[in-house]
Amino acid sequence: PLKRAIQQYLEDELADIVLSGELETGDTILMDLDKENGKMKAKIVKPAPVLNQNNN
Repeated sequence: PLKRAIQQYLEDELADIVLSGELETGDTILMDLDKENGKMKAKIVKPAPVLNQNNN
């Protein structure tokens, strides 16, 4: 029962994001609970840009 619950609430949502093609190298997936409908929601978080500093 626990394994199926994890699949239902996490793996299915993660698979949808991966299969959508939106995920890129360096991205992070943030999982959160949508309190209105009680479902897990995945969100792609892009990495912060790296600032190039010259040491001249």
